[in-house]
Amino acid sequence: MSAAGRRLEQAHQLWHRALESYPSVDDFCLAVNNLLQTLRTVTFVLQKSLKHRDGFDAWYADRQREMNDDAVMRWAVEARNHIEKEGDLDLRSTARVSIMASWLDAPYEEFDIPPLIPPEAIAIALAPRDIPDKIRREGVFTVERRWVTASLPDHELLEACAHVYDVLRAVVLDAEATFEGAEIRVQPGEPQRKRLDCMVAGRDARTARLHLQTGDFLVHTRARMSRDPDDKERAAKHYGPALDAIPRPADSLESRVRWYHQTGRVILATDGHCITVAFVYREGRLVSRIVLSPQDQQDKYLLMEHIADEVVTLGADEVIVSAEVWMAVAREGEPLSLVRAGDREDRMEGFATNGVNRAGQALMLITPFSTAGGKTVLGEINEDRTYPNLMLPIRRAWDR
Repeated sequence: MSAAGRRLEQAHQLWHRALESYPSVDDFCLAVNNLLQTLRTVTFVLQKSLKHRDGFDAWYADRQREMNDDAVMRWAVEARNHIEKEGDLDLRSTARVSIMASWLDAPYEEFDIPPLIPPEAIAIALAPRDIPDKIRREGVFTVERRWVTASLPDHELLEACAHVYDVLRAVVLDAEATFEGAEIRVQPGEPQRKRLDCMVAGRDARTARLHLQTGDFLVHTRARMSRDPDDKERAAKHYGPALDAIPRPADSLESRVRWYHQTGRVILATDGHCITVAFVYREGRLVSRIVLSPQDQQDKYLLMEHIADEVVTLGADEVIVSAEVWMAVAREGEPLSLVRAGDREDRMEGFATNGVNRAGQALMLITPFSTAGGKTVLGEINEDRTYPNLMLPIRRAWDR
């Protein structure tokens, strides 16, 4: 590991120390001061160790311009200077509370709170009692503890520092590969991650999510589907030539959605069911597969938030989700048009493949199906290019 890489790892450890110090004003302030000062020295160490290499000055000038164009990176430099010359940052301990009861972005309230009060205690104390039955049945009450500073009021401090770390890590990895012949350090078969999993998961450590109907706290799980080299052989043996007959997709969102949907139809016709899977892409390459097993609507909300986190972690630009769904005819003006398909007596079973990308393109393919005599009967494929509500958490992640 290079000298800059070692300094970056020290910053990584300090980031976790700050997260562990979250409930204490003094400890958190000290940890953030050390973290920002260490992050600031990464580029100093990088320049000192590589300035003698041919081409480094021109290479670094380009990286420096990119960092100067980044508002959070500029803030980090100013914050470190403030700490060095003027004193501690002006910190506020806040709680952001919201109710998630639909796919739309949940409105929130944010207020000052003593840092020693954990988010679970805030959730129990503030959980709404007098709310409509639908919201109670499907809602998640979320409390996120936040440290913010007057110089960067719209960003939680550790999220901002994680962004700074991301940018510096990319610069250091690029420098090591360009001037020291180092290979990108990733596990075999795994993509280069744009943000460390532990930093993405840090938000969960300071957040409580309360199931409004049961009163239980929900856990935000993170489980990826590992690649098995024998998958293809087993699938060919189990599903026969039907899978091979599906043409390989071209390099486009629409082509991949159609391929996954046709593949899902084969699986559904053979097995009578199909698991819910999210496929995450970056620059046309599959970088993650995640199996989703929601138990209720609250689970669906949190699992799609998990996929949105994965988009941030991987710097992904395309997501496709295949799942069995409930379908119902929604006629405008009818009372039932406002009722979720899964709650209606006239519901039908369907298999849907939703695909969206960062450019705003969307495509949903849906196949109605039924079971008769132990066999699954598939209907015709219907298309819809409206942006699906299911994928709105992902669009919000891209917007952020």
